[in-house]
Amino acid sequence: EGPAPARPPEVLQRLAEKQAALRNKAEVISLQFQVSQYHRTDLERLIELMARVEADLRAGRVHAALRRREVLLKGLGQLKAYAGGELSVKSDRSGATPSEVRREMVNAFRKPAPPGWEELTSRYFEKLTGGAE
Repeated sequence: EGPAPARPPEVLQRLAEKQAALRNKAEVISLQFQVSQYHRTDLERLIELMARVEADLRAGRVHAALRRREVLLKGLGQLKAYAGGELSVKSDRSGATPSEVRREMVNAFRKPAPPGWEELTSRYFEKLTGGAE
């Protein structure tokens, strides 16, 4: 791989400042994810990685910053697919379901199956729980 080309401290400082600006934008997006009830654990992990790249640049660790950048870019691509709806992940809205409806749903599982449907219902729930097939 060889040594990194010498970079003037001003260049690394400028790159670190750009990285900080990108991290700040990502933090704003994270807050928007939180408000929209999207999963944001991966984004938070990427924000931490952005901070490490920034610290590497400020300390002159160019190779470390470049290695982290590759991981960061891959993660951002996956996050873009998630946010763009290319993945079938939906926001959980079950908390907004009225408590009476949730109670009825839970009670429905406790009732016996209709006559003639017992075996089919039993096999269905066995498959759902990973039981015998």
